[in-house]
Amino acid sequence: LALATAKVGKHMLIEKPMGMTQKQVETIFEAAKEHKVFVMEAYMYRCHPQTRKVVELVQSGVLGDIKHIKAGFSFDGRSLGPESRLWRNEMGGGAILDIGGYPMSFARLIAGVAKGSDTEGIDPAQVKATGYIQADTKVDEWTNASLAFENGVTAQLFTGIFCDGDSSVEVLGSQGSLKVQNLWRPDLQQLGPVEIELVLNGKEKEILPIVLEETDIYAIEADAVADAVLQGKLECKYMTWADSLGQVCAVDSWRKEIGLVYKEDQ
Repeated sequence: LALATAKVGKHMLIEKPMGMTQKQVETIFEAAKEHKVFVMEAYMYRCHPQTRKVVELVQSGVLGDIKHIKAGFSFDGRSLGPESRLWRNEMGGGAILDIGGYPMSFARLIAGVAKGSDTEGIDPAQVKATGYIQADTKVDEWTNASLAFENGVTAQLFTGIFCDGDSSVEVLGSQGSLKVQNLWRPDLQQLGPVEIELVLNGKEKEILPIVLEETDIYAIEADAVADAVLQGKLECKYMTWADSLGQVCAVDSWRKEIGLVYKEDQ
């Protein structure tokens, strides 16, 4: 569908993950480049002011040197039933491809910012993981990953579709740390307030509320896409083509570590 859309000259915002494999993502970008159309992988939280404030705090140096990142995203998807795409290997089911990309993309982003980037993530030099693949469905129900980046930053990730666990993120530095309870869906207040908890060494916790003119996270993402298209760009700074390629490679490494295989891998 993406290739056909590019061929007729239509710009694209593609739901994450953009592809199940690196080859699929590369093929989409090749088509977009050939037909001169915009394309972006839809990690909507990347465009949100709350995420941008986290990036700003890391860039400011208030946390000192960034040392470690914690990020999780999980929910209990058992009520969806066995017919759901979530539980079907042939449809790319499982935790990593459904929501694991969120903590992976955040860890890559913060490691990139720690290296001097403004909006683009970097690739982990090492990915180690454990997880549980259900024998009948052949999809991953839960998994955690440990990342190591070349700039010395490490990260611990967790994702699962069998348990409703902690979906917060933390960034730990030499001078302090920050935590966000609800980074992925700040438009859903029941998941937590739109604010950042900042704790600097030797000081009490400070709460930084995020004041929003627009609260719909998808509208914010759509505005970012529209701005890029109006400027004649083929990609958006919040999720560049290079970032998406790095993302799929990191996710592929995560899947490989736990033995999660799809027919597209053959």
